[in-house]
Amino acid sequence: MVNLLQLKEYAEQTNDSNALMIINDYIKTTKESWTKGKYYLGGHLPLDLTETITYEHIKFVENKNISSGGPCNSWESMSMGKTLHEFNTIKTLINMRIKKLTCNGLLRAIVFWIAPARKRAAEKVFHPLNMTTYFNEAETDFNAYLSHRNVIRNEACSGIV
Repeated sequence: MVNLLQLKEYAEQTNDSNALMIINDYIKTTKESWTKGKYYLGGHLPLDLTETITYEHIKFVENKNISSGGPCNSWESMSMGKTLHEFNTIKTLINMRIKKLTCNGLLRAIVFWIAPARKRAAEKVFHPLNMTTYFNEAETDFNAYLSHRNVIRNEACSGIV
């Protein structure tokens, strides 16, 4: 799945300031002496920065939250609410990243299988035989190759493949 540093990069890409603040707090926590270089996912599970957050980790934290009794006082209530909010934000960010990666993979598959004509056109334009005709060891006629490539590309775009 993903580790905390990868989640930080993804939060920066998506400009998710709330998630970025939570991740930076987790990273800052790892520098404290009492944590021994670990952060506590959902307030329960100690993990390293580069350790992958798996579905088992998420299930463990969810089960811990369900099995824990209610808060004893207002400070504990506030602390439990804060860690639950942080955990839900991290979980949402992980799900968003997985959906994005899945959609990108599906998009690539759709383009590959539904649009074979474009693939054939790209193969024709950038085929090594077309390039070796214009590039030999004695002289390089790059402009001639570019003009030939543009002719082939225009034919491909107009449907002549």
